[in-house]
Amino acid sequence: DSVEGGSKVTFVINIWAHFTPEPVHVYLTRIRAVRDAILRLHQRSPETLVVIKSANMALSTWYPERRPLAADLYLQADDWYSEDFNNIMRDVFSDTKAVFLD
Repeated sequence: DSVEGGSKVTFVINIWAHFTPEPVHVYLTRIRAVRDAILRLHQRSPETLVVIKSANMALSTWYPERRPLAADLYLQADDWYSEDFNNIMRDVFSDTKAVFLD
């Protein structure tokens, strides 16, 4: 709440990658707190641009020879998790003036 905004200020938020090994409710708690902070920022400085970076589809875009071999990496970085977190993120931030960067 001490962050200043303005017409010449842009915030870029990328919040999903390190949450994929966590239960969804942990991620929801964190991004709801971020959403609330964005809403408060826009009450103070409505002209501030907030950009939300969407989730990357990681494993399906790698060349087969570059994909990790460890099974736990597939469980933590699977594209299905990325897609789920991306959909959750878009839903939670839908009531803000933030824009998405895909």
